[in-house]
Amino acid sequence: MANPRSRPPPHSRPRPPLHPRPRRLRARDRARRAVRG
Repeated sequence: MANPRSRPPPHSRPRPPLHPRPRRLRARDRARRAVRG
């Protein structure tokens, strides 16, 4: 029998999804691309 302490307990609530990229970062990336190419 494996000890219950060896493995962590199941999470009660699922972890939240990754927050979408902020518009600022997107705008910056777009500007960089424009300058680059």
